[in-house]
Amino acid sequence: MQLSKKAQDSAKGAAVLILLIAIFTVLYLLLLPPAEREAVLNQTVDEGDIDDAASEESSSAKTIMIENPGTVYKTEESKVIHDINSVNLFIKEQPVTTLLYDSFIISKSLFSEIFQDQTFTLEDINNLKNIVLYFTVKDADGKLEIRLNNNVVFLDEIPEVGIVKLIDLPINQIKEENKIKFSVSSPGIKFWSTNAYKLEDVGLKKTFEEVNPKEERTFTLSSEEKQYIETARLSYSLYCNSLEGEEYTEFKIFVNQKSMLSKTIHCIGGAESIEIPIEYMYEGKNTLLFMIEKGDFLISKIKVESQTKKETYPTYHFNLDSDEYEDITGDKKDLMLRLDLIGDSKKARIQINSKYINLDTTEDEYSKDISSFAEEGDNLIKLIPSETFTIEALKINLE
Repeated sequence: MQLSKKAQDSAKGAAVLILLIAIFTVLYLLLLPPAEREAVLNQTVDEGDIDDAASEESSSAKTIMIENPGTVYKTEESKVIHDINSVNLFIKEQPVTTLLYDSFIISKSLFSEIFQDQTFTLEDINNLKNIVLYFTVKDADGKLEIRLNNNVVFLDEIPEVGIVKLIDLPINQIKEENKIKFSVSSPGIKFWSTNAYKLEDVGLKKTFEEVNPKEERTFTLSSEEKQYIETARLSYSLYCNSLEGEEYTEFKIFVNQKSMLSKTIHCIGGAESIEIPIEYMYEGKNTLLFMIEKGDFLISKIKVESQTKKETYPTYHFNLDSDEYEDITGDKKDLMLRLDLIGDSKKARIQINSKYINLDTTEDEYSKDISSFAEEGDNLIKLIPSETFTIEALKINLE
């Protein structure tokens, strides 16, 4: 079948247009500088860059929570877990050294006197445990007088030179702003002579007591959990940073101001678990109080796990502090739910606080941005399976 003349003309016009585009493209490439022409003709995607970017993105993720639910069933489970942020308790000493002078000479004769004075400040005066003035005596003749805030704290001869002298300054005379003055006694009847001292490396050694002997953490019981709760346990890992030479200290835990644990602990660590009396817990907000008398301890991996008489779906809690919540609401980071799954088909409703998402996948991995569901402080996540499958890992990441 032959084409009409109009159709033939149209086909020829299209062929000419394609030819012209090809010619102009070749001319454009020929007119480019060699380096730029090479870059255009050899553009590739570096797989290493992609891997590096993915690795960098992965390494920047912060795990807020990780759990291993295992096999989930259509029937409801009977465990609720509350994850609680770590606690650092300490009562420890922190030394701080301040150099006042590299060296100076003071002297006094019948007709002249040279003295030295210096002002120093203390911001954390309430936690000051002791303060020591130190210096090295190079030359000594007469009595050395030292005044703190116009009060004499030292007046005596120092017979030896080349020694380091330590003088405890009275804490009850220390203020936020202080003045210390060095002078030497008059030669007296030896009016023709001069008493003098040369002191080097003059400074203050201050010891502060850093104190954080108790901290509170909270968790929330729903009305259903409180109604059907059968048993509850508090688990945690205790790590001793230091006990400052002490052999033991007292460790206490309170639930809603009721004593749950009081025992002597040594500078050792390990996982521990204790039962919480059900009558100690309330519907709504509950408070845990951790206390020590001495030392420096980290309490981590804190969980409150309750078993209920009525079976409930697997439920977990994770906490977002104010900085993490600001990163999410300020679009600096995303809060990601990530699941590692086993099974042919995985279907469930996932409750996050008061909102729901639907899980329906045959893949072994699932991820969802849940930033819009997040709340500052305690957050709830509940798994409501529509069929039986296995969740190897449930992670909440800040990415």
